Amino acid sequence: MLSVFVNTFQSSSNSVFTKEQSERIGYAFLDELKKIQIETKLLEGKDKKAKVEVTVNQLDINELDQAAIEKEVKEKLPNLKTKEEAIEEVVNVSIKDIKKIEPKGKASFTVDCTYNDDKKIWEPDDLISAAVKM
Repeated sequence: MLSVFVNTFQSSSNSVFTKEQSERIGYAFLDELKKIQIETKLLEGKDKKAKVEVTVNQLDINELDQAAIEKEVKEKLPNLKTKEEAIEEVVNVSIKDIKKIEPKGKASFTVDCTYNDDKKIWEPDDLISAAVKM
């Protein structure tokens, strides 16, 4: 998951950020995912098949305040000697802002599941589709 983020992030930023910087930003987003709470409720089930309602609180990436990030970096520019230092400062300020994002609102959706006897849990029949809904 992180490698996909890193590749996409570097590509969309024209490789301005190093792989290590992109990974740090990716890890900051992954850390934010730990704030998400997931609730499940069995709606109907028969044998090893079930419909499960999943409710999650959501993170809104639009909460990132690009103007505030830009302002903070600009204030520090006189003390930065190189382009690399400026880019590093953008990374640091961005990570700080990412950590401020809090879950807001909830979304619910239904997932078709099959019971896994070994794990003793209901697993989505289509894991990719369930992940996209989250």
